[in-house]
Amino acid sequence: MYFEAISVHYGLGNPILNQYLALSSLLLISIFFYQFARSFLQTPTLIPKWDAWLERIIFAKLLLIAGLLIYMYLTFDKESAYRIAKSMLFLDIPIVAVFFFELYKTKAPLAKYFIAASSFVFVIGISLFLWYNFKDQVSLLPFFLIFVVHILVFSLGLGYQLRLDQQEKVREKEEKLRSQKSLNQKLAGVNAAIGR
Repeated sequence: MYFEAISVHYGLGNPILNQYLALSSLLLISIFFYQFARSFLQTPTLIPKWDAWLERIIFAKLLLIAGLLIYMYLTFDKESAYRIAKSMLFLDIPIVAVFFFELYKTKAPLAKYFIAASSFVFVIGISLFLWYNFKDQVSLLPFFLIFVVHILVFSLGLGYQLRLDQQEKVREKEEKLRSQKSLNQKLAGVNAAIGR
C-alpha cells in the first residue's frame, strides 16, 4: 500500500486513478530495470538467449499490468490486485539472480560493473523502503534518493562504456594501420621482384 499512499499524496487528485497509477508503478519498476539492462549491456549481442527471455518477461509483465488494471476496473478488488503484483515482484528476485549469474559468466567488464552497481542500488532501495515503512511515513525521499544513486552509478557506467568504446576504436585503427603497413611491404617486395 506504500505506492498507493504515495500516489494519494502526490498523485493525480483522483483516488481511483491514483490506485491504477500505484499498481502500474509497482510493476513498471521491474520492466524499466529489464529494459535498461538490455540497452546498457547490449544483451542481444552479449547474451542473446537471455535477451529473448527478457523480451518475453517484459511482454508478460505488460500483459499482467493490463490484466490487473482491467480486473480492478471490473471488480474494485484492489487487495487481490496488489497481492498479485507484489508476488510478481518477488518472482523477479530469482529471475534477476539467474540473469546476474549469466552476466557474470560472460566475464565482460561492463557486466561485472552492472551487477555490482545494481546490487548497490537494490540494497540502498530496499533499506530505504524498509526504513520508511518501519517509521510508518509516506515520503518520496527514498524514491528520490534511489533515483539519484541510480543516475550517479549508471552514469559512471556509461562513462566507462564510452571509454571502452574509444579504446576499442583506437585498437581497431592501430590494427588497420599495421595491416596496411604489412600489405605495403608485401607490395613493395612484389614490385621489387617484378623489377628484377
